[in-house]
Amino acid sequence: MKPSDNLSPHFALSEFLRGGSMEGVSSDIIVNLRMLSKKLEQIRELLGGHPITITSGFRTAAHNSSIKTAAKGSMHLYGLAADFVVSGLEPPQVQAKLMAVKDKLGICVEITHGNWTHIDLRPSCIVFENLGNREYKTLSLAEIKEFIRKHGAVA
Repeated sequence: MKPSDNLSPHFALSEFLRGGSMEGVSSDIIVNLRMLSKKLEQIRELLGGHPITITSGFRTAAHNSSIKTAAKGSMHLYGLAADFVVSGLEPPQVQAKLMAVKDKLGICVEITHGNWTHIDLRPSCIVFENLGNREYKTLSLAEIKEFIRKHGAVA
């Protein structure tokens, strides 16, 4: 597979690679990125077709360790996570909408406190908050509902 090849209708492999490099990309990573791109297609549709720009997809261990807020066991290392922005929507709006349907979509959602949204496909779907400095907090159901209420999505 070449970086310019499509994984799904709206996402090319190159969008998930740092600088388009195939370094560290195995056939297993490609399979995972295909699953991830299918989830992103569902998210794009859920959000009214707004374009999604991937800001971080697959990461090598070296690249992941150079990111001060990255988790050591990040799903990015396996091609099972994406950070992205959605044209025309603010990250809290996107995160709230995704939290409301996370179980249906089979995704985990991160409250990033940044200008992006993070999802991943870890086996158990959770919602977590990035506290900075590689610290994360799993949110309770009450905290998830409050975030959804605050940012205007229907739970």
